[in-house]
Amino acid sequence: MDKEYIIATDGAYSPSRNQGGIGVVLARKDDLKVIQTTSCKFVSKNNLPYTDVTNQTMEITAAMIALSSIKKPIKSLTILTDSMYVIGNATLGWKRKKNIELLAKFDKLIERAQTLTENKIEFKWCKGHQKDPSPLDSLNTICDKLANDASQSI
Repeated sequence: MDKEYIIATDGAYSPSRNQGGIGVVLARKDDLKVIQTTSCKFVSKNNLPYTDVTNQTMEITAAMIALSSIKKPIKSLTILTDSMYVIGNATLGWKRKKNIELLAKFDKLIERAQTLTENKIEFKWCKGHQKDPSPLDSLNTICDKLANDASQSI
């Protein structure tokens, strides 16, 4: 159980098209030393389009897909997001007024992934849309492009 992963997630919404998309990038923490937006070996990259959604539901959906990708025991998991909505609902105990069913599923996925993760799952916020991104911010930049591409693909 020596694998340490970071999964970057992002959601996008195009109001003019009433559709959204998600971007998810799974990488090993060791690979972050050499990450560049064009030449890092990712474990996986994924993007999917959705209709009749909101930006918040896309952010949560991206995080849910990230959590669902954990299928075997691992040492650590960091979910990287530029969404305070994800952070607030995952770690800050935000009061929930909307998306109650979706957030209940999100909670269950956190619990399930935690049973497979030796250390406590870390949810880490990053500032999105950086001009000079750090290695972690580069993951967010890739996810942002994946999510936006998906939101335009239907």
